[in-house]
Amino acid sequence: MSDFPDDYTRPFGYPGSEPRWTVSAKDGVGTAYAASSRVWFTLSLGILSEIYYPRLDRPQTRDLQLMVTDGETFVHEAKRDLKHTVSRIDENALGYRVVSEDPKGRYRLEKTIITDPHQATVLMQTKLLGDDAAFLSKLKVFALLAPHLQVGGWGNNARVTDVAGKTVVVAWKGNTHLAWGATVPIPNASCGYVGKSDGWTDLHDNKILDWTFPAADDGNLALTIELDLAETKTFTMGLSFGDTRHSAVTALMQGLDVPFRHHEERFKRQWARACAKRPELDEVSHDDGRLYRASHALLLSHEDKTYQGATIASLSIPWGHIKSDQDIGGYHLVWPRDMYHSVSGLMAAGNTETPLRALVYLACAQQEDGGFPQNFWLDGTPYWTGIQLDSVAFPVILAWDLKDHDALRGFDPYPMVLRAARFLIVNGPVTPQERWEENSGYSPSTLAAEIAALVCAADFARERHDDAIADFLLVYADFLEAHIEEWTVTDQGVILDDVKRHYVRINPIDLDDPHNDEDPDTSILPIRNRGPHQQFAFPANEIVDAGFLELVRFGIRPPGDPLIEDSLKVVDAVLKVETPHGPVWRRYNHDGYGQRDDGGPFKDWGVGRGWPLLTGERGHYEHAAGRDATLYVQTLENFATEAGLMPEQVWDAPDLPERHQFLGEPIGAAMPLMWAHAEYIKLLRSIHDGETYDRPSVVADRYLSGNDYDPPEVWTFQRQVRSIPKGCRLRVLVGAPFRLRWWPGADTGDPPGGRGGAHMEEAHGIDVDARDNTLDLYFADVDLCDVDADRVQFTFFWPDADRWEGRTYEIKLRA
Repeated sequence: MSDFPDDYTRPFGYPGSEPRWTVSAKDGVGTAYAASSRVWFTLSLGILSEIYYPRLDRPQTRDLQLMVTDGETFVHEAKRDLKHTVSRIDENALGYRVVSEDPKGRYRLEKTIITDPHQATVLMQTKLLGDDAAFLSKLKVFALLAPHLQVGGWGNNARVTDVAGKTVVVAWKGNTHLAWGATVPIPNASCGYVGKSDGWTDLHDNKILDWTFPAADDGNLALTIELDLAETKTFTMGLSFGDTRHSAVTALMQGLDVPFRHHEERFKRQWARACAKRPELDEVSHDDGRLYRASHALLLSHEDKTYQGATIASLSIPWGHIKSDQDIGGYHLVWPRDMYHSVSGLMAAGNTETPLRALVYLACAQQEDGGFPQNFWLDGTPYWTGIQLDSVAFPVILAWDLKDHDALRGFDPYPMVLRAARFLIVNGPVTPQERWEENSGYSPSTLAAEIAALVCAADFARERHDDAIADFLLVYADFLEAHIEEWTVTDQGVILDDVKRHYVRINPIDLDDPHNDEDPDTSILPIRNRGPHQQFAFPANEIVDAGFLELVRFGIRPPGDPLIEDSLKVVDAVLKVETPHGPVWRRYNHDGYGQRDDGGPFKDWGVGRGWPLLTGERGHYEHAAGRDATLYVQTLENFATEAGLMPEQVWDAPDLPERHQFLGEPIGAAMPLMWAHAEYIKLLRSIHDGETYDRPSVVADRYLSGNDYDPPEVWTFQRQVRSIPKGCRLRVLVGAPFRLRWWPGADTGDPPGGRGGAHMEEAHGIDVDARDNTLDLYFADVDLCDVDADRVQFTFFWPDADRWEGRTYEIKLRA
């Protein structure tokens, strides 16, 4: 089969309009549970939107929709002109029924959408129904497909061909192939360029498919087929993929040859087996378990079938309808943070197999230095390359959670755990980005994850009888824990007159300055996602979020702590929004990541809206504090769509009907967001168990048991602390062997009896040889309890280079 007919003539309008993706707010996400069916579909606006193959990070289509015309008075395209209802075909399975109705009630399309249970084929059975048989007989039904093969609209190729006596449309780019056909005859088909020579343009011109171009090459294409319904008003369309044309068309023909009901029965059986061991949490839900079952299936569906264990954040591209081939990201990537939340949600639903696969996958994706990319493609290739310390911490916590569930089987996570712990220490304590991926500094939520991970890592080390490593990790964790309030609490709050002391969102720190002023009351925080002519920098003590609740979540601070409760008052005053569905919270005040005030999409800037997952986090805190969390469970259930999908963000302002924005309803951000679904399941499990499900007991035992730890102050080259209290102990921590020479400070800055610089060997002082803890980290402890001076000075000798540092460092000792 040649690529193009011998008499091929390119359709007019080459190469077509600039390609765009489609809306992110999905009506459904579907796939077979079997790993052999490596295809996923999404629904939005009542039609098929992106279809992913052969991996979760490879969208291959923009959309596929039906068009209906009587040939004379109207032409309807499903997504704009028909009214839709979407429901699941089964309480476990991720297949959907979509009913699309003519606004005048003359006809309706009833679609059932699944995938072939064992092949990379999406199947859609459609019934054309109506009360007036004569009217139905006049209708012509067309289907319109926009291929975006190999994650892009440009460069697509297609042709109409014959396969085993049936008309089939094939499309390809590189080694990715698509085959499209139906169980009814296709009397006409056409391949055209979007916005120029495509079937949509043709049908809207005169309600007849006049243009029947047999092929089109190297452009942004729209493919059109006419479906002959003279003999039956019920038909099935199939859309198959393969790495050759032969594999794609074979999968298509085999899929269409089997009666749709048989596919559907097997599809349901697969999902029933996958959900058989799910614990019953229905009794603590308030919708008879509807959202619980949907959330569980959705979390399972977001694990890849090629890179098993890899779990993406969402099968969606936020505000995709304004994004072109140049923006190939979206949320169909691995974020270690989101992945941790997703698989811990599955653990709460009784599944330890998927989380273990996830841990193995993360261990294989870990970078040489022990870190993890900010996010990455499923094959491990980084996309964004920022450093987020909580994303390095979460895999360690996941490893401990699996150990605690006795679910590690034969996998040993200890090497990964130690490398990650080392990375946290070498690259901390300041995180280059916090959980909102925007600012560097001291973040309460990141510090909570760091501390929890280090304590979990120490527990691993203690079990291996690596007591020196365990002690070292615990001392560093205690050092972080002892500074939480100093680094992240303001004493000069201005948001509420009666609350001066509360947590801030983040205390910004310049990563390139080792001498930062660490006082949150003197820091200025830039917010770069705000619009033109808007203020973009604020005093750090004026910007708050609820990230400090992670300190309670991970067992570092007790629920009911007065500082936590006061901080919640501040958060509620500026971030809480009441909606018809219940309360929701924004990420932080002055946030710009969300739909604009006029209802327009986020594009470089916007206005941050309410996040349902934060309602779940608040519910966890309220439950931990001994208060009723019913409201938060119900609110999350109310935010879910009829098919059980929860959005990343909801509209939190007065209704804008002309822009389809309604209070408490999804905006153009991601939907579904797996983090939100996981948060809901964990909240149900926490209520069911009577305690916070994902709180590491080893962390709570250390910090909530009343023990008083007195860690040393830690000095590193990236954080050269300028002053410490008198009587404090000092730990100097470096990534290479050294000898420390220190002495009480002198006014000249030189050591007593020496001239400094190259002559440090002549100086009088106290020498301390650094210790090696087998993590390639070296430390020297200095006890300053009896030092009667206002400063201490020190320098380094580097034995590997046989030289002195050549400069003196100083720390003031304050009363």
